[in-house]
Amino acid sequence: MLLRDFLIAVSRFSLSFSKVLVLSRFRTKIPEKSGNEIAVFANGPSLNEAIEKMRSEGMPENIVVTNFFCKSDLYTDLKPNFYVICDPVFTSLSDDMPAIREFYIQLFEKTTWELTFFIPFRYRKAIRRILDELQLSNPNIRFNYYNNVNFNGDHWFNYLFFQWKLGMPRPTTVAVPALMMCLHMGYKTIKIAGIDLNQHQDIVIDKDNRLMIRSKHFYSQQETLVPFFKNRKENKTFSSSEIFLIFHNFFYSFDIIAKFARRQQIAIINYSEASFLDQFKKV
Repeated sequence: MLLRDFLIAVSRFSLSFSKVLVLSRFRTKIPEKSGNEIAVFANGPSLNEAIEKMRSEGMPENIVVTNFFCKSDLYTDLKPNFYVICDPVFTSLSDDMPAIREFYIQLFEKTTWELTFFIPFRYRKAIRRILDELQLSNPNIRFNYYNNVNFNGDHWFNYLFFQWKLGMPRPTTVAVPALMMCLHMGYKTIKIAGIDLNQHQDIVIDKDNRLMIRSKHFYSQQETLVPFFKNRKENKTFSSSEIFLIFHNFFYSFDIIAKFARRQQIAIINYSEASFLDQFKKV
């Protein structure tokens, strides 16, 4: 058993290290922290309630938002100073995904304050092409590139690569790189909201055995039932076994983040009561 575990660990290390050599950028820079507190807002339905809870005790000066947050009125209200994307869907414009075009337009038109825009290093050229195509520019937005290479695992060498900013726990959700950026910047208290990860409660299997999900976000009251696509172009959805394995990977990444934070004596506090994260203290 010990030999098998050792061989598995060596195999995973070799694979991850190869990806780091090919895909990661060495000597990445990270913005300097300002103060000791920062908030990370994901887009789960619990966000509005959690933000009110956070406002009652004083909103942190530093705020990270993710994905389509700029669609909401909260974006210009809170004026976050950090923005993180990770999903490859943000690297191309297509007629069947008009939301991506609208995302970039709104982000660059609405941002009238200084903002650091975190994007994966390997997406930098694709995103630059999009901005050129849409003829978008904004002197308030500064780009910062990070390595989102999956270097998952609970071994000493994983944490070493995290420390060197060459990889991170499997970024199955944008909240993973958002939290890693906060840890790298050295904030001692990270307050999180809207990272609900309770989508399993919204899964439906339709009459054709397609796996569907009720889609909802904090910025919209509309609830839609949409296919949980594995490959949108081929119209393939995940199977039940596949999606629950993905949920395992979601939570395991946060297990690793929690341990990495404890090693650096950084507190992560969860303000979303509906969240299924059990690694962090809840308010």
